[in-house]
Formats: sequence, C-alpha cells, structure tokens
Amino acid sequence: MEAISDTEGKVKADLHPVMVGVYYVLKLVVRLSIRAFYSAIEIIDSSRLDFDNPCIVVSNHPSTLMDPLNTAAHVKRKIVFFLAKASLFRTPFTNWLFNTFYCIPVERYQDTNGRPPHNQEAFRRSATHLLQGGCLYIAPEGTSWPERRLYPIKTGTARIAFQAMQRSKWRLPLTILPVGLNYSDPRKGRATLIIHVGKPIEVKRYREEYDIDPFDAVHELTDKIRQRLASLIINTRNDDEDLLLRRLEILHQNQHNPSPAGHHFWAQAMLDELRHMAKSTPDLYEALRRKVAHYFHLLAHYKLWDAGVCMRRMRKRDLTFVVLGFPLWLFGKLNNFLPAHLPAWVNARFNRDPAYDSTFKYLTGLVVFPLFYLLQTWWVYRQFEYLMATVLYAAALWPSAIYMWHWEKRLRQLWHAYRFRRLWRAQRDEAFQLIELREAIFDFFRKVGLD
Repeated sequence: MEAISDTEGKVKADLHPVMVGVYYVLKLVVRLSIRAFYSAIEIIDSSRLDFDNPCIVVSNHPSTLMDPLNTAAHVKRKIVFFLAKASLFRTPFTNWLFNTFYCIPVERYQDTNGRPPHNQEAFRRSATHLLQGGCLYIAPEGTSWPERRLYPIKTGTARIAFQAMQRSKWRLPLTILPVGLNYSDPRKGRATLIIHVGKPIEVKRYREEYDIDPFDAVHELTDKIRQRLASLIINTRNDDEDLLLRRLEILHQNQHNPSPAGHHFWAQAMLDELRHMAKSTPDLYEALRRKVAHYFHLLAHYKLWDAGVCMRRMRKRDLTFVVLGFPLWLFGKLNNFLPAHLPAWVNARFNRDPAYDSTFKYLTGLVVFPLFYLLQTWWVYRQFEYLMATVLYAAALWPSAIYMWHWEKRLRQLWHAYRFRRLWRAQRDEAFQLIELREAIFDFFRKVGLD
C-alpha cells in the first residue's frame, strides 16, 4: 500500500472501474452545469491544473459547495478526493453517499460539542490516498465565508502532507497546489468566476525544517499556503476597504468593460494602491473615500446606476438591440420563467444561511432546468408531432435563457441612462455634480496609472 515506485515516484490509487466511470460522468455534468450557472469563467495559468503527481489542491472558501466543485472540475488528469466536514456524514444515507463519492470526514470544533476534534483517522486516510498517487482537495480555512478575504488557515493541510512524506520516507513527489477563487458575487448565479491557479509548493523542500522541529515546519508550510492563496485572490482587510474597492471596480467596469481576468488584475493592483495611499498619504485616502461615498450616495438618492451616468445618453445601437430583440426576449421569458425563478424562490424559502445561497440556487437549477426543458419539449412534440421542429425548439431553450438575461441587463442600463437624461433636463446642476464627481475619481485612476 505504501510502497513508492523507484522509477516513477508514485503509484496509482486503487479505485473500482465503475466508480471511476461514475466520477467522470459526474465531472462532465458539473463542468457543463457550472458553465451555465456562471455568466463567465476564466482560468489563469490553467496548465498548472494538468499534473500527474500526488497533490493536495487548496483554495479559499467563499461559496460553500461551489468551491470544491469549481476547483475539482478543472483538474485535468486526476480523480479528486475531498476533505468534508463531519456533520455531512451524520445520517446513514449521507455517510454512505459521501464516503462512496470520494469524501473523507474531518471534524471541526463546531462539530464536536466542545470536545477536541478527533481527526487521526481522517489524516491517516488522506495520507494513504496521497501515497497511492491520489489528489486531495482541502479548503484550509475550514469554514466558508462569503467575504472577499482570506481567513486564518488551519494546519491540517501541512500535517497531512508531512504525514504522507514521513510514511514514504520523503520519496513522495507531493505538491500543494493553491487555487484562488474570485467570484464577482459568491452568493449569486450568473456571476463571473476567475480561477487563479498558483505555483505548486513542493513539500519535499521542507524536510530539513521538519527534521529540526516538526511543529515549526507545520506552521511554516501553513504560512506559505496562506501567502500563496492571498496572492491569488482579492484579499480585502475589512468591510470598509472592500466597499471602497467594489465601488471603484463598478466605475472601471462600466467605463472600460474589461475581460474578467483583466478586471481581476486591475482590482488587485488598485487594492495595493489604496493600501499604499492609506499608509503614506492618509488625508488623500480619506478624501478619495469621501468622494466615492458621496458619488454613490447621490446615485442612490436619484435612484440611478453608475452605468446610466457612464452612458449619459441612450445610444441608438442599444435602443435598436432592445427593440428588435423584444420578440426573442419574449420567447426566452415564456420558456424559462419558472426554471429561472424557482432557484431563487427555493433558496429564499428553505435556506437560512446566506453562505449557502449559491449552493441552493445551483442544486435547484441543476434539477429544474433539465426537468422543465424535458417537459416542455415533450409537450411541443405532443402538440405538433414534428420531430425537426421539436429538436430546434429544444436546442433554442438554453440560448434563449442566456439571451433573456443579456437583454434584461441592457434594458436596465438603458433605463438608467434615460433616468439620468431626465435628471439632466430637470436638475442640471445636480446632474453636472454627478459627472464632476465621477470625473474626479477617474482623475485618481489616471494619476496612479490604473485608468
């Protein structure tokens, strides 16, 4: 079980062929469904997800179930096992389900009613899986937090890694792969997702530190994981800093419409600039913060979006798109109304934890969209008994949903542009104040080279 090949430095995990087939079928379903759930997914340095050595994949944890799915679905050549909280294994059915489908239970303090967690067996199983050449996913923060910041990293990942290395006599080519998950909103569907894959950490390099002091080595490796993950995400310090950055992001996105990955790097650079400014010139930082807060206060007062101020006038191409696209929108609305709205209703009705919003919506959508599409297609065929028309109808259902959401977004932007034009005609001084404030913020962007 624990032998390491001298020629390859790894052995293959012993998995039943049927379960391997089930895994890849489920992986295909997850990949297709998350592509539908998010409006855009971009992977930075995706080649690092293509590996064949034993590996622990770690990520930040802002979106509960979606985080392991979004990470594991893009690992190319390995079957990923998961460390999952022990509370998921409490019933006989869920215990069978999660143990069968590649999950290893790990206890947290909130799962044990005050007693110290007993994770020796979980760590042993995890190390054995790595010794078999396997891949393991861990969310080292332990608990999901929907904020854009990295919470303290637990030492379990380092302890599992070192246990596996010890049992292999430090011959195992084990790496820890950090993955940063950056959601435009971790609680919503149709958000954007940037998966930023970091440079792998070679565990073998910590052998000398571990031989000298295992305790210090565990904390040193844990700190390295924290540093790598922090560099891959938008890691704000508190809600005030996050609010300021989000508002600046809105202005930048409306003005330049960058790619999701381009915007991610811009936001990281802007966050660094804000922190430097807060430290070196706190008066200027406070002035910027007040200016941005005042601008968004005025937007809320006049019930406007920044997109309306940015557009300022209703462009002919947008009007043409909305007018001519109305029949296509109507088709999409009629055929997607229930499946598009049921996930939000189910979440509001049954979910009590905001951190699980996206999980409830995703799982509900995974059921209701195929179900309603199947029923609607069956009804159309029964009504017309024309196979080709039925096939074309079925093929148009999901594109019509995408079009519906895109059309409604453009309509809302046009509505706010119209509202701003009304404000300009009725209260020109107030409208001009909005333009001046917005331009002053962009002067700051240009000054720091981030326009």
